[in-house]
Amino acid sequence: SRRSKVLWGQRCDGSGVIHSSEYVWALTGTPTPNHAGELFPMVNSLWPKNFQDLAPGYLGFASRYCNRKQTRFGPTYYGGRNMAELNERLAGCYIRHRKEEVLEELPEKEVISVLLDPTEIPQGMTELEHTPDVRKLKELFRKDKAEKAANFARTSPDLSRLRRLTGLAKAPAAVQYINNVIDGGCKKLVVFRHHREVGEVLEQELQHHGAVGITAGQTAEQRQIYIDRFQNDPDTKVCVASLGAASTAITLHAASDAIFVESDWSPATNIQAANRIHRIGQRRHVLIRFLALPDSVDEVIQRVVAEKVRVTDKLLPSGGA
Repeated sequence: SRRSKVLWGQRCDGSGVIHSSEYVWALTGTPTPNHAGELFPMVNSLWPKNFQDLAPGYLGFASRYCNRKQTRFGPTYYGGRNMAELNERLAGCYIRHRKEEVLEELPEKEVISVLLDPTEIPQGMTELEHTPDVRKLKELFRKDKAEKAANFARTSPDLSRLRRLTGLAKAPAAVQYINNVIDGGCKKLVVFRHHREVGEVLEQELQHHGAVGITAGQTAEQRQIYIDRFQNDPDTKVCVASLGAASTAITLHAASDAIFVESDWSPATNIQAANRIHRIGQRRHVLIRFLALPDSVDEVIQRVVAEKVRVTDKLLPSGGA
């Protein structure tokens, strides 16, 4: 982007605004949302001497610290490797504080998985569950190659269609589960989804709980009206939120419970979404539920997300500066 070129330099070489700055603080809660290669602009601009022995440019950095796969569009990078070496080179370059270290007053956050029993299976879903792409995905998991499985899933039309149908299959069962949670005493609940059609089902079927929706198509003013209603109106018990529109920059801590009817491929997006309720001002125990269909590719997706969380966590371990 033009902003990045102005700040970091035309080739992220430190020749931009930062070149004339005495101090540079790069502040973020997610420096590497998907893979280690996303550190390159900061690394090459701020600490180039630490990596001068590598091949020049992004490809040299990514080839050393990411997994690589050749596609018909060219090479793509994902995951992380040589993490111990990368952290050694970065020693003294960053300070990482975990939320529990700087916000000691926050209550605990618990994350659990819930298996649903779908009431209806959309047409075509059963056939897609037995396609070659699904078999390949499961085979990659049996060989403990979760990152390759994630990359493969993103490029497969069959898996994309199956994921959508799975979301639609989960929606009615999720509505029943959400009704039970609220009837059991939960006063406010945030429900995250990925597909638009899934969100429409959830919003419509949960209107008796005063459900409001946060979507990507809303203006900032419209979105804030729904956020304020959810935060302040006791009769508005459910907020159905798109992961793309509600995973950052908003506060929904009137709820202490969140349910992921669908999750994102990126662990950072899921973590950020969960943190809409686990943030300053929250005083109650926070419970995050991920809903899944048993014996389906939906369970596979959750394993991919867990693996990506593991890789991201290894990249910047806690402790020290």
